[in-house]
Order: sequence, then C-alpha cells, then structure tokens
Amino acid sequence: MKNLGEVHHRKRKVKPIERVQKSLDVMILKAINGKSLRVSEIQRAITERSDGLFVASTGVVNPALNRLELYIRRTAQTSPTGHKIYRLTLNAAGKRRMIELSQYWRAAIRGISKSLEEEEWVERQEHKKKKRAEAKQAETEERHWQAQQRKEKTKPKKG
Repeated sequence: MKNLGEVHHRKRKVKPIERVQKSLDVMILKAINGKSLRVSEIQRAITERSDGLFVASTGVVNPALNRLELYIRRTAQTSPTGHKIYRLTLNAAGKRRMIELSQYWRAAIRGISKSLEEEEWVERQEHKKKKRAEAKQAETEERHWQAQQRKEKTKPKKG
C-alpha cells in the first residue's frame, strides 16, 4: 500500500516533513516581504494572516529562519536597554523563493480544492439519484393506488 504521507510533486517525492517546512517557509517569507520585522512580529503576522489557523511559536520560527538564512537579511540594532534586536528583511533570492513557494502552494491548494469539489459533485449526484428513485417510487405507488380505485369502482356491487 502506498504511504499516504508522501506526495509526488512532478519530478520528485515530497516527504511530509518537507511539506510542513515549505508551508511555514512561505508564511514566513510572505510575512517579511516588503517589511523589516522582528521574530515576534513574524509570529504575529503568521497568526493574523491565517485568521488564527496557524500559531507559530519561537521554537518553530527560529529553526525555520535558520533554514531560510540564504533568503533573509538580518540587521542588528541595539535597544535602549542594551539588548540586540534583530530585524529581518527579504533579499532578492528571498523574494524569488517566496514566489516559487507561493506558486507551489497555490497549485497544491487547487489540486486539493478540485479533489474536494469532485467529492461534493459525487455526493450531489448520489443525492439526485436518491431523489429520482424516491419520486419514481411515489409515482409507482400512486399508479397502484389509482388501479386499486378503478378495480373497486368496476366491481359489481353485491346487494
């Protein structure tokens, strides 16, 4: 039996963990696009942009940022209290990667949506078939009842 956790993406197999990373990567890159954000602002942006569906913890975002280091420019600033604050922006490669991942996910979402629509279409067809069968049954019962009525009218009356 095929492992349902694996998906074939055109030329190569995409493993489940890679899909999860790609989804987080695109959300991070989209959040940073055109902005200079801190890690906490990226986390908030992911939650807001997903209408609360995704909540990204620091323990998830930081490793992803390390994975995306080729695409992100880090700028260090010193806070009034003397702490270093890192602001993150996309470089040119990051913008290209964001576009690439966005296209990947749009295609994946289209495929999933089409699959769900197909399932809904089948359900609608089955519902229509059931309704036609019920209507046919009601029609048959009506004809049977009318035939019974005619028989009763044509029976000679005893009396």
